[in-house]
Amino acid sequence: MNILFTSDLSGMGGGETSLVNLISVLEKRNNIVVLCATEGKLNTILKEMGIRVVAFNYRDKTSLFSSILKIRKIIKKFNINIIHSNDPLTSVLMYLSAINLDVSNYWTCHGQWYRFTGIKKYLIKHANRHVFCVSTAVETSLKEMGFTKTSVSYLGIPLEKYSKVEPSELRKQYGIGCNTFLVGTVGRFQRIKGQLKMVKAVKMLIEDGYDISYLLIGGCIYDNQEEKEYYSEIVNYIEMNSLKETVILTGEKNNIPEIMHELQLLVVPSDNESFGMVAIEALASGLPIITTPNDGVSEIMMYNKQFVAETNDTEGLYKLVKSYISSSYVQSDAIAFAEFRKNDFQIEKIANKYESMFTLEK
Repeated sequence: MNILFTSDLSGMGGGETSLVNLISVLEKRNNIVVLCATEGKLNTILKEMGIRVVAFNYRDKTSLFSSILKIRKIIKKFNINIIHSNDPLTSVLMYLSAINLDVSNYWTCHGQWYRFTGIKKYLIKHANRHVFCVSTAVETSLKEMGFTKTSVSYLGIPLEKYSKVEPSELRKQYGIGCNTFLVGTVGRFQRIKGQLKMVKAVKMLIEDGYDISYLLIGGCIYDNQEEKEYYSEIVNYIEMNSLKETVILTGEKNNIPEIMHELQLLVVPSDNESFGMVAIEALASGLPIITTPNDGVSEIMMYNKQFVAETNDTEGLYKLVKSYISSSYVQSDAIAFAEFRKNDFQIEKIANKYESMFTLEK
């Protein structure tokens, strides 16, 4: 098959990471072209993999007709017969660009926040032969809007990338004692990611006398004002509450697998998550996870009350982390759960599902 993948963003968030993982398997058996709306880190990674990348701003509303003509040329040039998008409106654009060509169009839905009505809902349903949903919560939201050609297809990762690594040297780098319990959160600074809730929970744990360090690993990857303001809010809280020795802002890191082998607990404090790439990366590393009740990660954790907080707030996180740190029994259960659950997210298994659907629908 000749497959065209599209990506509207160029930073390396969870969606972009999952795209790279999927392509890394499919490119062994198919011809892959990736159309990117912007230049960025994603483009660089794909090119280093030997993937053909075409970049232009096809999302520019002022030149829609020109974009359709350019996309149509790309489809013809590379003899594309499958198009896959990660955005619903992009999938419509791809459909319009491929009219009267022998091309099948697909969309992976990454969020349950969409509310389609009228002509927009009609176009998205009509444009896509099938919609892959990253979690049951996502599929449920689409079915409530009348979508029928859907299936749950988790995002995947190469498990061996996370299992065959040496731990990083975080303790040495940041002067963290060997007996200090090391907790981390990995992700970009966005209010919905909930890092501030966990910072406040850590303050409560410190006041209770727990020896804990909390690492916030990530940055403002899309460089927008909202992310920068939220980051500043967290920095101000840390400074005002004298937490600089306890809560450490590491910035973006390229050695996440190694870091996960040194952390003792990963916390995913998000207000909402459709899936949660960082959670399955932790599972593959054998790293225990605690999360808020946020649909996607809760589903990954199979709604186990040992690992999912009762409430999605600071108090809920405080209680659950405190319970975890205090119980070697719960810690052992968490490690065993990671070993059991990780195999559901092996990228080869996920890629085979995509490929089978592409073939079946043709």
